[in-house]
Amino acid sequence: MNKRTLVCSVMICLIISIFLPWDSSAKQSIYSKAKSQQIVNKMKSIKKNRQMILVTASGYGKRAVTIQAFSKNKHSKWSRILITHGIIGKNGFTHNFSERSKGSPEGKYTITRAFGRYKNPGTKLSYHRITADDVWVDNVHSKYYNSLQSIRKTHQYSERMNIPQYDYGFVINYNTKIIKGKGSAVFFHIAHGSYTLGCTATSKGKLVSLLKWLDPKKKPVIIQTVTKELNRY
Repeated sequence: MNKRTLVCSVMICLIISIFLPWDSSAKQSIYSKAKSQQIVNKMKSIKKNRQMILVTASGYGKRAVTIQAFSKNKHSKWSRILITHGIIGKNGFTHNFSERSKGSPEGKYTITRAFGRYKNPGTKLSYHRITADDVWVDNVHSKYYNSLQSIRKTHQYSERMNIPQYDYGFVINYNTKIIKGKGSAVFFHIAHGSYTLGCTATSKGKLVSLLKWLDPKKKPVIIQTVTKELNRY
């Protein structure tokens, strides 16, 4: 092959690579719609659910996550209806979440309650409009631990709810057995900054879309994990 022929061959390869719609590696991405639906349709832990939010990090210690929402049709097949980016706790997902953790809890949790500082944006979930007195009790010595209360009632230091990140959000039902110190106030809320203090967060627009979609009759759940652990669900 002479030099001129070699140059032409290289140019042809470059042109083909630029104009192909995608390459073979893209087809295999776990975040392609076809692949993600295939993964979710193999999950055994969500047979009784019809809505699911999947939050995945590429590995432990990672605070950037991909958020996907899936809906099950009448033929019991899951289809993806949304994909976006989000953030979690500074140290990523952890199996041992507690009040002192700087990560976010890994696992599967139910979704039943929403909240916000403004009127209900259209969710079918039980919705609480936040007031200036609202707090979520994170005091491990309190009988109100891991619950929404009025500061006038508890008279204790707790997490204030009347902040911009909570303009809209929903509760991730973590530590529902109320084990003292195991962690509290785990929410899905509006992102601010590059990480959260244990919650999961995304843009306001995507969050409102999720709230409008969530329906308690469809037993929605959220699964939070690293990609290599997806087969556990």
